[in-house]
Order: sequence, then structure tokens, then C-alpha cells
Amino acid sequence: MDRFKLMETYVAVVGLQSYTRAAKELGVTRAMVSKRVQDLERTLNVKLLNRNTQRLSLTEAGADYYESCTSLLTELRAAEDNLLAKRGAARGEIKVLCSKTFGETTLAPIVADFCREYPDITVLIMLKDMGPDENDLISRGFDMSIRTQPVEDTTLVARGLVGLPRVLVAAPDYLERHGTPEEPTDLLRHNCLNPNGARTYDWEFDGPSGKTMVRVSGSLRANSSLVIRHAARQGVGIAMLSRYLVTEELQTGALVPVLAGYAVAERMLFVVYPKDLYQPQRMKIFINFFTARIQALNEAMQGTVQPPRIAPQRKAAL
Repeated sequence: MDRFKLMETYVAVVGLQSYTRAAKELGVTRAMVSKRVQDLERTLNVKLLNRNTQRLSLTEAGADYYESCTSLLTELRAAEDNLLAKRGAARGEIKVLCSKTFGETTLAPIVADFCREYPDITVLIMLKDMGPDENDLISRGFDMSIRTQPVEDTTLVARGLVGLPRVLVAAPDYLERHGTPEEPTDLLRHNCLNPNGARTYDWEFDGPSGKTMVRVSGSLRANSSLVIRHAARQGVGIAMLSRYLVTEELQTGALVPVLAGYAVAERMLFVVYPKDLYQPQRMKIFINFFTARIQALNEAMQGTVQPPRIAPQRKAAL
């Protein structure tokens, strides 16, 4: 069999840490993936993987060969992309990792428009809420991730695209029943909703007397902005959410700003991709397309009711 096909299969198995996931990724059966790895080991006359029922692990030779395969396959794809670029054609696949909420509410329509405009480029979107340590794009097979958490991994580039404004909101019904806060410390007497799942959380404001931080809590905890938005619309409490999630509600009056005289820090939106690796034309096109659309969307939101803005917190969690 084609040696490059064997190498591609081996890299997928190692990167995804699973024969089953690799088979799904490559569009073949699990048995075929297993056979390819065995054929590769037989050809090289060396054991590459230690296998047991719980996990896969690399032998020393397997780790060295994995690094070589990754580098070689990257160079091969770069050569192919260069050839296509010279012919004026952008084609191939882009694999993007993105958080669920942003992906479902904002990235999805942008990608749909991209696919219509560039039908020769295929896009795989994987939605997953990412922690700060989930940065290993290369071994997991992704070209880039879109996230509001910066990265400290020196092998990756985190390119800031735009600050995503946040706003404190509540339903008019809630404010009628519980009163409207006039300053941040008033929130201590309110049911405060935050999409991070923690029991307590610190909300920071910048107002006439400077910065104020208030530790608040609420009756509903969820690691989902959409759950918190729904609760706020139902009059459960006061929520701090990215404005792109509540633009329609602010326009219709279903939600209204709270503490509008105080500024809340924006979240910076990043596109993260491997450093020092060739960036194919299709990836440049996608990043430029996405950047233009998200900046236009952010500008369009300026027409909604909004509080003052302060600089983005580049190390804020999603």
C-alpha cells in the first residue's frame, strides 16, 4: 500500500488516541486502520505502538517516527497547496475546533456563507467547550481553534480578532419584582447568573469611583451561556453575557441592561493555529473571511442598547 497512506493512518491513530476515531476521521473501517498500522510496523520491522484495552502508548521508536511523519506530511500538503495556489485554485479541507455556544450561535451562519462562496473547500467544525490546557491542535488533527481563551503554548499563535462586548441584563419582570440595582454592591442582594458553573464568581465593573469587584452567586448554576440566557429571559435573575447572545432580546425589550453606567470588560476572540508551519491558501482565505464577518457583526451590534466598554481581558476564561 502507498507508504504515505500508511503514515497518514498512523498519525491519525496517535493524534486521536483511538483506532475507532481514526477510522471515522479517515472514512474507513476500524479493521482497515488496524491493518494499515500493522503493515507499517511490518514494513519498518519495528513496533510503533503499545496496545491494551485501556489506551494506546508510543514506543520510543514510535514517538520518533510520529514526529517524522507529522513533519513529512505537513511538507507534502504544503507542496500540494503551493501547486494549487499557483493554478489559482483553493481547495482541500479545513478542520476547526470551536466552543459550542459560539459555534452554534455565531460561527455556523458564517461557515455556511463560506461554503457557498468557496465550494471547493470543505470545512469540518468540531464543537467542544475547551479548557485552557486543550491546546494540542496538531496531534488532534485540527488546523485552528476559535476561542475566547488565550494560549501560553509557544508552538501556537493566538491572533486576537475582535473584542466581544459583555452586558449585564435582566428581564423587566425580574426588576419589577426585585428592584433595579443602582451600583455593583446592590448585586449582593440579587440572584446573579453566570455561565461558568461555579458556586460563586467575581464580577468586575469600572464606574465613576473606579474599579469595583463583587462576589456574587445565584440559584442556577450551568456551564452554558444558552441556559443562563434562557433563565434570564424567564425572569430568574440578573445575567452577565456576551452581547452577541442577547442582541435580539435587547432590541425587543425581553431583556434590558442593568448597571448601564458601569463598564464590563470585553472578551477577546482569538483564532489559534500552529506556529512555524506552512499555512495553506485555504486556511488564509477562511481566517480572512471569518475575521471580516465577525468584525462586521460586532459593528452591527453597536446599534443595540449597550453599556460603556473597557479594554478586553485577554486572560479571561470562557
